[in-house]
Amino acid sequence: MASKRLHWIDNLKVFLSLIVVIHHCGRAYGTWTGWWFIKEEITTGIITPFFAIDAAFLMSIFFFLAAYFMPGTYDRKGQPTFGSDRNKRLLIPLIFFLLVVMPIQTYFYYIHFRGYEYLNFFEYYILVYFGIGGQPSGWTGPNWPDLNLGHIWFLEHLLFYGLFYVLIKEQQKKKAKSRAKYQNIEEDVIENKNIQLRQTIRLKTTHLKSINLKSIRFPKTSELIALSVLLGIVTFVVRIWHPFNEWTAFLYVYQVEWGHWPHYLVFVLLGIAAYRHGWLKKENFARIAPFWILISVICLTLFIITSIYVPIDSNYLQGGFTWTSLVYSVIEVFFLMGMFVSLIYAFQKYFDSSSKPSKFLSKHSYLVYLFHQPVVILVQYALFGLNFHPFYKFLLTISIGLPLSFFVAWLIKKTVPYARKYL
Repeated sequence: MASKRLHWIDNLKVFLSLIVVIHHCGRAYGTWTGWWFIKEEITTGIITPFFAIDAAFLMSIFFFLAAYFMPGTYDRKGQPTFGSDRNKRLLIPLIFFLLVVMPIQTYFYYIHFRGYEYLNFFEYYILVYFGIGGQPSGWTGPNWPDLNLGHIWFLEHLLFYGLFYVLIKEQQKKKAKSRAKYQNIEEDVIENKNIQLRQTIRLKTTHLKSINLKSIRFPKTSELIALSVLLGIVTFVVRIWHPFNEWTAFLYVYQVEWGHWPHYLVFVLLGIAAYRHGWLKKENFARIAPFWILISVICLTLFIITSIYVPIDSNYLQGGFTWTSLVYSVIEVFFLMGMFVSLIYAFQKYFDSSSKPSKFLSKHSYLVYLFHQPVVILVQYALFGLNFHPFYKFLLTISIGLPLSFFVAWLIKKTVPYARKYL
């Protein structure tokens, strides 16, 4: 692969990170049924479609970009260093948020928005966050205990995908080594003076290199359409039992929203394939972009029209064995595929450059993703109860929370050596 830095990927990551922050800025003010840390009494449906629209494509593209860099990093550094680096960049922040940041956030919610007896933080931490004290009667949820990863679930998924990638690659190496052992057996036929055949086996030392898979061409539009239809049907089937925006802790460890999980898995695989087979060439996406831009516009229009008559988070659309869920699941995947192609095409063509502002944003985008949520919650709480229309509060939260998140990220990177080196 070329060593030239792909500035368009840096800029795309910044764009996606901004959407994540804006998404959480609106959670206190939209009519979306999902749980949030701040509960405003008056909400607005104006921004609710935005939640469903960004949920359709945002994290899947994040997974694609993260998976794209996995093979190269693994090949370049090897398994031990690959695992060590991922632990420093993903596992340590995950543990820090799980044990420090998230309990502070959920305690904040417990004190201000739950009608239970007062507990100091340490009592709450043991009895409620870890659930050692037993579930109180009439528990308001959303889960018991309060222990959760929040938005850091993304890091947990990346760790699991990276682990499975390493296991598969190590298994491939073992198989390749076994094949090489037998392929390099040579038979030397030596005729002795009694004209008898004697076989000797000589094993050669083989340097095992990475397996070079046969290159696969970039998918055609018709193939992406077929993939979208299939993925839409699989999504529909999953949502019969697990509607979207329903979060569970699989085996008490893996925090997952099954309603979108098939999207994430497919885009992880697409990201790995894109690296291995050199798919991220500008001409590839330029060739198919016009069709998928049109698909994006059509699906976006359908989202908006639907939201006028049926709430996006309605049971008619969220899941179950209904024709509306099937149609919505398929349309959502087509919108995802359309946005995936459209964004990559647009950023490759128009944003493949670097400047001081873009470098600053890119350098701090990961820390912004990590730490924006407590910043946004504090801003929302500061505005809580003010007699403003919720849409204006949404805009005000963005205008304060977004730059403040980058300031906090800058401050952390400047003052914490660990963050400066790994985050």
